[in-house]
Amino acid sequence: MHKVLKSVGAACVATVAIGVLSVDAQACEAPLGFIAPQAPDPAPMDDLVKLVETIEIAVARDQLVSDADQLPLPDLIDPKSPLPQVTGTQVLTTGPYGDEGSRRIVCSEDGSTRLEHVLERERSENSDRVLYQIWENDSKSARAVEYAVGEVVVTSLSPTRTEIIWTTGFSLREDEVEGALGRIGKWLFRRNYVEDSYQAHMAGTLAHIKTSLESGPTN
Repeated sequence: MHKVLKSVGAACVATVAIGVLSVDAQACEAPLGFIAPQAPDPAPMDDLVKLVETIEIAVARDQLVSDADQLPLPDLIDPKSPLPQVTGTQVLTTGPYGDEGSRRIVCSEDGSTRLEHVLERERSENSDRVLYQIWENDSKSARAVEYAVGEVVVTSLSPTRTEIIWTTGFSLREDEVEGALGRIGKWLFRRNYVEDSYQAHMAGTLAHIKTSLESGPTN
């Protein structure tokens, strides 16, 4: 179950998001001698610029997990996403990515990279939850984002239906986001990147996962 959460989560400013737990994609190599910088201490989700997307999928939770487990991160993300597409990942810690404390580097088609870190992972009888952080995203489109925190909750609604709630919170770099335009620049960035591009990425990715899994041969 924890692997689907990895998947439904990273897109990750990240394109987290979804793919927080999927199998590793094609080659994405950290530079020789690379040492991941310390992640910023994340603020509570309610203190961040927050987006929430929810979807119900007509697949049993265990089947959803099993099917999503088999897909690399790029295959889980909406191919029409306005954010740069993911091309590969590399785990930076011992063991599989998705365990609490695990980290990975994610490569995107625009040549950018970002780091992802699983902060918490919980499981109960009917639901699974993963909390993760994304930082050091050097994509030009995310230049004003200090870090992002994502939370994915996968809940069994019935023997044949599963709900996914995906929340992403952004900590913005005030100097970058305001720039010469001051508060207008901050508003424009939140409107164009966070509320338009990233929310479209989240909604599109969940819809893509729904279509892929509901039309699968195992459904």
